[in-house]
Amino acid sequence: MAQARPALVLALLLALTGPVLSPASAQTAASAEMALAAGDVALARRLAHERLASAPGDAAALSVLAAADLAQNRPASARRHARAAHATGTTAHDRFVAARMAAAAAHGEGRTLVAQYWLRRALQTAPHPAAKAVTIQDYRNLRRVAPLNLAVDLAFRPSANVNGGAENPMLSIDGVPTFFVFDGASRALPGAEARLGFALRYRVAGDAARGTEIGATFSQTSVWLSDRAKAIAPEARGSDFASAVLDLHLTRHAELTERTAVRGGVQLGQSWLGGSAYARRARADLTVLHLLSPRTMGRFGLALERHWRLGGHPPATAVVLDGGLERRLHSGAVLGLRLTAGQTVSGDANSENQTLAGEVRYSLGKPVAGVAVSASLGLAWRDYPVFFGGVFGDSGREDRSVAGSLDLALGRLQAFGFEPVISLEGRRTRSNVSRYDGTSLGIGLRIRSSF
Repeated sequence: MAQARPALVLALLLALTGPVLSPASAQTAASAEMALAAGDVALARRLAHERLASAPGDAAALSVLAAADLAQNRPASARRHARAAHATGTTAHDRFVAARMAAAAAHGEGRTLVAQYWLRRALQTAPHPAAKAVTIQDYRNLRRVAPLNLAVDLAFRPSANVNGGAENPMLSIDGVPTFFVFDGASRALPGAEARLGFALRYRVAGDAARGTEIGATFSQTSVWLSDRAKAIAPEARGSDFASAVLDLHLTRHAELTERTAVRGGVQLGQSWLGGSAYARRARADLTVLHLLSPRTMGRFGLALERHWRLGGHPPATAVVLDGGLERRLHSGAVLGLRLTAGQTVSGDANSENQTLAGEVRYSLGKPVAGVAVSASLGLAWRDYPVFFGGVFGDSGREDRSVAGSLDLALGRLQAFGFEPVISLEGRRTRSNVSRYDGTSLGIGLRIRSSF
């Protein structure tokens, strides 16, 4: 997306779409295109203005002016002309050319998010697969080198337990009833939840190979209760279980060799539950990536976290180790493996635990009937040596979980580079403390970027 000479700008567009001007354009406009291709910017500009005098709003002539502006290092003017060409273009061809011109101009102004926006607009009207592929690659290249990037995440799913409540109304420990009965709001409540998230990062120094970034992520989850949930807990409201998380981070990354990269950083976070502040956290982490072979990537990470739950609870400190392998098979499919181990210590004995988890993920190399398919299967174990302060015995708490998912990305329904993903998710948790015993199976929908 670097600035280019007018002939080079035009050559690229010709390669992607054919002539910049539509066949119906007048000879004057065609001459402007030829002058631009020959490098005579002044003549191209004069002829384009003549065309606009006789045909105001002609998209092709406006695109010629945009290319001429780019050649003369006038990106702001180029973007104005390209935006006008896109607004007046009557064909997908006209709008594709104008959108790419606008993206190049925005990049020249240093407005990378605006450039990404226009590349997505161009993708929507790409005339053939080659034009679409080049536009996607331009977007990826721009995202890699751009100092500022923004990502958006949107998801919705029904759930039989939106509040993480108890499925059994009476608490039992090791299969023995305690005759403690949960109130309605503490029981599993069916309904639906929607999540909207944003991730913003800005490179303050360096480049894509070695640099320092600051950033923020924020997600908000809203909850709606079904009629059945309202019958179980008449006083409960969906907003009681709504949550939000905000994280601020400082990250440093570097490519140590052609095969090894390292990334480390610190984070500060705050969470809310039911509209009230719930907990704070601080985290430091280090991750090493190593290319074991042309098709296999290894990963190892170490993290240290400190949690402060508000309301007088003692803080907790967790150490987490994780490692993984990802291999691209000859078929194009990707197979991944991840293992995680953690230890949490706290002045609150009920919070101290050890964890061990593993996950296998597989993604097909090619879409099936236009649908990209990926699946995962995971196992997890968590052990609390002491729970409920030993009131119900000294067996503590032990949770064992198995979870699986199947993601179906509907690429044929994509718009502006975003595609819907249907997720089938299931989880089964068995705990000696019935409050944490449960099964969930559901279907969800989220929107993600397809590149």
